[in-house]
Amino acid sequence: MLIKEKIIRKENSYVASRVLYRTFYELIVNEDRCRKCLICKNACPFDAIDVKKGELSINVSKCTFCGICEALCPFNAITLYKNGEKYNPVVELERFPRLMREVRINIEKCPEGCTECAEACPLGLIEITWEGRKPRIEIQEAECPGCELCVDACPVNAISMKRSYYGEISIESSKCPPDCEECIKVCPLKIIRREGGEVRVDETHCIYCGACVDSCPEEAISCKLTWIKLPLIKSGALLKIFERFFGTSGKIKLLNSWCENVRLRRVEEREIV
Repeated sequence: MLIKEKIIRKENSYVASRVLYRTFYELIVNEDRCRKCLICKNACPFDAIDVKKGELSINVSKCTFCGICEALCPFNAITLYKNGEKYNPVVELERFPRLMREVRINIEKCPEGCTECAEACPLGLIEITWEGRKPRIEIQEAECPGCELCVDACPVNAISMKRSYYGEISIESSKCPPDCEECIKVCPLKIIRREGGEVRVDETHCIYCGACVDSCPEEAISCKLTWIKLPLIKSGALLKIFERFFGTSGKIKLLNSWCENVRLRRVEEREIV
């Protein structure tokens, strides 16, 4: 028996909640981290999330609090709770993997006094303090979207990162009004800019989140994900999401990856024996 559903907007968060018998579910969007991109909207298998013109909304009647949106959010802006404790059903039950967020810095390579990576990070997730000749580096890895701007900014190739999102993006500059900067303003990575009268995007560092698409009044931007690199697990939920994002071809590619993974595991087992 459903007892209560509600949406609450607080100063820096959007809260969707449901009370079912003695179980209290909450989905909290941290609006300081949320960039109003389209990944959660496109991922939701129940079409419970909508993003229009920079405004996010959740239809709590459709939401099952499954946790797929949290697992795929590139900015770690979504958190799910069950009876006051963090709980993501699809992840806890091993039905869906989390994004691979891994940033590694070889501090032995860092030139003394260098802060290039911290300055390059558009989200301010890297903090460097120099103590003598060695740096103390703090990275908010859980919020890293994997744009690799810090990787390319490093003058000594000391940084490595696992990238999750791959795709395609293009901007028809001929459609862009001369004074429009909507996509430039909303891009969370600050990689869209005007150059010589044309609007251009640095696709090398794009994570194809779609925030720019939602903001464009002239529908001049085409952006789509072509793959999401995730830890490989056999799961019907994962298969459904890949079909949702990439169609039948994406579903087949994932199935082939599973088969290849099983084949390699069997080869390894034979070699060990």
